[in-house]
Amino acid sequence: MYTTLYLDTARFGRMRFRARRAAADHARLCSDEGGSRRVEELLVGGHEPWPRAFQLRYPGLADWGGLASLRSDLRTMLGAPTEANVLLAARSATLMRIGARALARRCRRILHTDLEWDSYVGLLHEEAGQAGREVISLPVRHLLDGGTIGADDIVRLIADACRARSCEGLFLTDISHDGMRIPVASIVRELERGGAEPLLVVDGSQALGQAPVQLDGCDLYLAGAQKWLRAGHPIGIALVPREKSRALVAGEIARLVDSRSVSDPLLDLVDQIDSTASHPYGETADLGALFCLAAAVRAECAERRSTDQRFALRKANAARVREIARRVGWEPFVPSSALLTGIVLLRAADPGVRSWPAERLRSELHRRGLAATAYDGGVVRLSMPGELWEDEDLEVMRSVLAGVARGMPASVARRAGHAGRRSTLEPGGRLECARRVQ
Repeated sequence: MYTTLYLDTARFGRMRFRARRAAADHARLCSDEGGSRRVEELLVGGHEPWPRAFQLRYPGLADWGGLASLRSDLRTMLGAPTEANVLLAARSATLMRIGARALARRCRRILHTDLEWDSYVGLLHEEAGQAGREVISLPVRHLLDGGTIGADDIVRLIADACRARSCEGLFLTDISHDGMRIPVASIVRELERGGAEPLLVVDGSQALGQAPVQLDGCDLYLAGAQKWLRAGHPIGIALVPREKSRALVAGEIARLVDSRSVSDPLLDLVDQIDSTASHPYGETADLGALFCLAAAVRAECAERRSTDQRFALRKANAARVREIARRVGWEPFVPSSALLTGIVLLRAADPGVRSWPAERLRSELHRRGLAATAYDGGVVRLSMPGELWEDEDLEVMRSVLAGVARGMPASVARRAGHAGRRSTLEPGGRLECARRVQ
């Protein structure tokens, strides 16, 4: 079964055209040149200074201008200060470990909520435990799920807990994996009004490419390239916006690289290029991932609508999906309006569907042409596109959700006619409807 609607960007975004073109030309370059000097020239100097013959042969690599150019493009995309440090790693977890070590080195008590990604929280506890620091978890999810409290309430709740426990560090999420936006910047301002200035690490994995990122008061902002940015590779990206934090983060990176306690070939390669030093026993980094990231960032910067405009459209699409879902046997999770994003969480009303394992629910959706994330308990996560949906696409959505909610066999849904049409509506991209070639 082809994917009719791809709504799983919160897990892995469909690769952008420019990133796909970069990947194809990098593959040809590997076939033609292997690891020759020409590849090193491209890596260090970028596409423009390359010999003209190579520029013409590999036009898909034109977005690669070298590390300095990529960092500049990332700052532009994120609205960051021109002097902000930009870090790159093969895995986001490497950058989270750097953030956890910075928090553990500077702070005696560190606060997080139950909205943060579990594996990142595990890294925080690991590093804090080794340093003898205290980590405090503040439960807020049960209050947000039913819209019991709003943005102002969550700001006061987190700020009050931080003050009451004398926490010097904070680890928060910009947008949670299930689609709730935490007003990070407002929390920082509330704490600063009381004279506190905690060290703040923010997980922006679900924000980068979906929504305007929250950098105010942030010491380390973490993200990845494979979700809403749609680079096709899980490169870790981190930003150090504040000058006072740059030496602290740089020190943690140096200790990590020197100790070899964590193996990250891309972090090591970037360190070599920055320092012009050679690490002869390092692992081989995936250069294609860098080239695809550069292409995806430039494509994002060239979008005809701003990030704010596309975020508004995602939220409008989310509202329409929630309305449809309510009518066909699903119960949307709806937090306060200020916390809404382009991620929709639905729970099946039928007890039978709720009893299905997550993999069965995901398979039932995909057999009807819908790609989404599923969880135990009959819960589905849908990622909204950045272009307003057509009525035809909403009808596909209604048909799929209704069929799964009723336990309708997928073959019946296909006979209803929607499976012959494939929509390539990509989050942040254009809507192009095409008939499949039989």
